[in-house]
Amino acid sequence: MMKNMRLAILVLAVFASLLAFACASTSSSSSAAAPDDDDDTSPTVDDDSSPTVDDDDDNDDDSSPPVDDDNDTVVDDDDDNDDNDDNDDNDDNDDSAFTCGSDTQLAANAPDPASDAGSIISESFATDGSGLTAYTAQSFVVPTGASWTIDTVYIPGDGWTWSATTPPGVFSSLANVTSLDCYIYTDASGAPSGVPGGAGTPTWTQSSAPDSANITLYMTHDPINGSNWLSSFAMTVTSPPTLTAGTYWLECNAASATYAAGPWGPFLSTTAVGSASLINPPGGFGDGTSWIPLSELGTVDATTAYTLCGSSS
Repeated sequence: MMKNMRLAILVLAVFASLLAFACASTSSSSSAAAPDDDDDTSPTVDDDSSPTVDDDDDNDDDSSPPVDDDNDTVVDDDDDNDDNDDNDDNDDNDDSAFTCGSDTQLAANAPDPASDAGSIISESFATDGSGLTAYTAQSFVVPTGASWTIDTVYIPGDGWTWSATTPPGVFSSLANVTSLDCYIYTDASGAPSGVPGGAGTPTWTQSSAPDSANITLYMTHDPINGSNWLSSFAMTVTSPPTLTAGTYWLECNAASATYAAGPWGPFLSTTAVGSASLINPPGGFGDGTSWIPLSELGTVDATTAYTLCGSSS
């Protein structure tokens, strides 16, 4: 009798062990099959080791609006999807529509058309609990003997999603940010001589609401995912600066009240003229709080896209 009872207990113990193993295996298999969504593990990383770059590789949070997976900023938006954006007054403005008009194109870097290049953050947040405010600046040179007057600044860019921030950051349009801010700094040993809202005095600065008369928002269309959103802008300069010969840094950023507007930044560029650097003053990305060249951050490209229009003498 006792022998039979011990055998029954042993059988039940083995059965319980097998059941626990099966449950653990099922849980492990489900976890392994889950998509690698960086937004679940970090509020700052978008599908690669860089904490600041939207690399547009189709691994973004599937619940978020699609990013511009091919960075094609010259695709015409004549696709009957204009109602997908947030600013109907700008429906006819796709990125290919921008030109300097009667002005001279003084300096420019073209966006990288590669599908894995993406954009790099340049945005400030008034409420910034995670310390994610960051600025990206691009250098340019006024040639010896020349003098430039800047009339228009154009920044082609893109936005993406931070689903793990509080509140979640879901970009849909630059029309949703508080302002668009641009600065020009002199060079200080290979970096900007100042920081927006911090140390150093810019040579020129301008802040404009996205619906201001001097701001034109441009559509970026992604024919793969079908997204259409206003993520590029041209700023007409109200008090044009005149720059003499030398090296300068252009920094343009979106400014938002909270993370809700979503992260935004300029496109990276394959144009190897000048260099770009990023600074994260609150230090939330863990890369320090000083200007860092993009070449040291491991981005696909080391420069960013922009155009300066005006006159030269």
